[in-house]
Amino acid sequence: MITKNRQNKKILSKKEKSRLNSLERLHELMKSDLQKAAVVFDKLLTIKENVRKDVRQIRGSITRAQQSEKECENTAPCAVPRRIYNIPVKEVRSCVELVQTENVPEDGSAVVLRIDDFLQKIAFCYPDGRIVIQSRFSGGGMSFDRTWTEYERGFGDAYDFKACKKGEYWIGNKYINRLSNKGMNFGVKLKRTDGETAAASYADTRVSDEAEFFRLKLGNFNIECGTLGDSLRGDSYSRSYDSRNIAKTTHDEMYFSTRDNDNDAFSGNCAAIEKSGWWYNRCSAANLNAPMSNASENGVFPPDGINWQSFSGLQTLSLQETEMSLLPAGWNFTFC
Repeated sequence: MITKNRQNKKILSKKEKSRLNSLERLHELMKSDLQKAAVVFDKLLTIKENVRKDVRQIRGSITRAQQSEKECENTAPCAVPRRIYNIPVKEVRSCVELVQTENVPEDGSAVVLRIDDFLQKIAFCYPDGRIVIQSRFSGGGMSFDRTWTEYERGFGDAYDFKACKKGEYWIGNKYINRLSNKGMNFGVKLKRTDGETAAASYADTRVSDEAEFFRLKLGNFNIECGTLGDSLRGDSYSRSYDSRNIAKTTHDEMYFSTRDNDNDAFSGNCAAIEKSGWWYNRCSAANLNAPMSNASENGVFPPDGINWQSFSGLQTLSLQETEMSLLPAGWNFTFC
């Protein structure tokens, strides 16, 4: 009898041990699942906060537009005569959609650009279908010495509803990524202090997402008007340096950098030196986000002012107007 009880006790202990092992395995699985859930939850919280910030930014732009709307309507039509959010603009998925459905003024129109259900932005369109992603002009006063987050989300106003004209702004790197992820024609239009203008375009250009630091990938270069060289692919700086500087100053395949997020190929921080965010190498042969200035002394490095080496010269003339834009493949720029 004693032997039998001992055997029963031994069998029961095995069952308990097996059950305990099962519970431990279940506990580890639950622990792993909870850890994964916590990571997903943190990401959702970040997305939620980012959406809130975007909504606040859009509301701010809309509020400014509403405050100046009456003054604008008394001086000019301003935009496509349709109201969204109580401002005279149309909501569209692209500028091409706008020109296909509306009579867009020759000098352009403001729109609410809805990229998807979560991404929307007040932007500026031209009647050839191009969307402006950067705009600067003398007297505008907008500083482009901004943080990584500001460049990611965008800053400034695409349209000045009080003055009824295009404003100074950067649309935002995340919007540029979404607009160009299938390849877009990328255009630049420049004006020097002496009044000369020029424009060029790059076919099938893309900007990657934030995971790749908004890397710039340029397509084939084409001169639209004026005498504008391909400075985004570097410059030899023949007046001071040698041809090796082309490789050091090309912006093609470069990552975006800001003063608080240095991703350039230089030992220092090009964004801090040139006081602006850009696709730096070591450092630049073109920088359309540099500080606005009249000019700098010949041969001074780094460049003082907005620079496109093949057009502005060797740091001698700061450009006074710049515009960067995107246009779908199959559509033609009408800069000139």
